[in-house]
Amino acid sequence: MATSLKHLKLPLKNFFFEVGHKTEDHIFRELLQVHAETLVELFVLKERSGILYPNFCFGIHLPYLTTLRFGNGIVANLNFLKHMPVLKSVSLGSGTDMLCWNVIIWSINCCQTVANMIAFTAVCFPPPEDVEEWYPIISNTNFDELNNLVFPTMRKFAIAGHICTGEQIGKLAKIMPNLTKLNDGLGNDGFQMVCSTWKNLQKLVIHPFQVDEVGLLGNKIGKGRYHLPNITDLQGNLRVFFEKGSKIFEQISSNEKYLF
Repeated sequence: MATSLKHLKLPLKNFFFEVGHKTEDHIFRELLQVHAETLVELFVLKERSGILYPNFCFGIHLPYLTTLRFGNGIVANLNFLKHMPVLKSVSLGSGTDMLCWNVIIWSINCCQTVANMIAFTAVCFPPPEDVEEWYPIISNTNFDELNNLVFPTMRKFAIAGHICTGEQIGKLAKIMPNLTKLNDGLGNDGFQMVCSTWKNLQKLVIHPFQVDEVGLLGNKIGKGRYHLPNITDLQGNLRVFFEKGSKIFEQISSNEKYLF
């Protein structure tokens, strides 16, 4: 299949394929090289026996690629971003966007008096038992290589299975300052960094979710008063907020008249 595509040299704009244990680096590289000047969207999934590509995208420049969606265990870091100057959307191993898991979504009734500024939805992600361990893409990224890189057109970034620290979120925000959609794992420091950097977020999906009341609201300094940054920094644009459970919203709901 790969050989046929190489010889045909079709001007593909959208390319969707699955890599396996026989899809070696040189095969992947040659496929990209043939279509480098035309690709706009690239979707790659991996079978369980597939291999990791630590050197993706093999030094190949993809000048028109705007959408990249990869399953888990395909890339080792984000250093490939320097070869994709006009990216708008990146999804890496994201269960909500790519993998065939059953996602149960239910709405909860809270913050209904915020003049429709913010919609909160709770999401339960069943454990992906058939998916191998998530690869630490963010931790393995050499941000020094991306130091002067900025994607002003990037609107969506999704990465599964990680808990990003505040420091890592800060580095990502410098690279993609105008995000409107984020899917990432966060703890308190990561969430507060999100609140202080990406003020244009319209959709925030947190999974894994390790944020408590202090992370969402900050330390309480008086009746209904909290230290910033906190979730109120996002109230201007945020429309959808997903998290793994719903207990935390009991506290948010009881304080909403002070928060918004």
